[in-house]
Amino acid sequence: MVFAASSVTGPLALRSRLTGRAHDPSDLKVMTGAANIPVAESDLAPSTPSWLPSALGGRVSGGHVADMRISLSSDSVVRAVLKHCSTRQVRHVVWHGWVQRSSLRSFGGATGQHASNDGRIQNIRRARHRLANLLGCKDWLEVVWRGTHCCSSPSAEALIQNYLEPLRTTLRPMGKQELQLLNEWASSNLEFRGSKLDPWDMDYAIEQHNYAATHTQFQAQLLPTGGTLVSYIGSLLGELANLFQFRVSPDPAGLDPGRDDVLRLRIEDCLSNSVVGHVILDLFSR
Repeated sequence: MVFAASSVTGPLALRSRLTGRAHDPSDLKVMTGAANIPVAESDLAPSTPSWLPSALGGRVSGGHVADMRISLSSDSVVRAVLKHCSTRQVRHVVWHGWVQRSSLRSFGGATGQHASNDGRIQNIRRARHRLANLLGCKDWLEVVWRGTHCCSSPSAEALIQNYLEPLRTTLRPMGKQELQLLNEWASSNLEFRGSKLDPWDMDYAIEQHNYAATHTQFQAQLLPTGGTLVSYIGSLLGELANLFQFRVSPDPAGLDPGRDDVLRLRIEDCLSNSVVGHVILDLFSR
């Protein structure tokens, strides 16, 4: 299946392959309409939300979901696929087509877009420059800044110098460290064995890291591999009690040797270690 074809030559070929954008839109020939990229159920990670297969047009057939296709016209669906698609080649195709489609999208009154991608933008820039000169401003940014940011920094340059640049100086080393940790985690836990993360891998790696660090760990606590329904409900009550600074533990004095399906729990205050009450779980009482 071909959703876009490009012909890029010269020294910009490498840049075009890395960024997904062509240096000259006239070199690209894009098929009419949005591309529909097929994706299988096995391409989706366990973190996939329940609504995504339906959004991809999938239907249940023989116990699995079939006929799923990715439409590049829906940005929200594309972002979800980039987060939850476990097949790297599919992510590459989706990301590359999405970026190319964005870079070649035509704007204007007939398309309903709020921008212009032709010579009219130059007329708008000249009109804004003349208006800025009449108002005694250096450029259009200063005009907008005076109209909407009167109570903040005196100018955009002051905002950059006093706030944004110090933030960048502080956050950039932290971002590099987080990227290094993400690369190491992805290399050992995902399919990136010894390879670095590409742009189409970033959302997937971040989503899977967060899923493994939060949802999977919490699910292991609440859904033990062994035990009974009573112990499962008890673990739910224990997690709920932690939210309110309480501790739930089995009460040895209340155990009934003849009833293993009844659980008596003791509720204690985590601050004072005092018993504030008891809970009896008898889910199968008659």
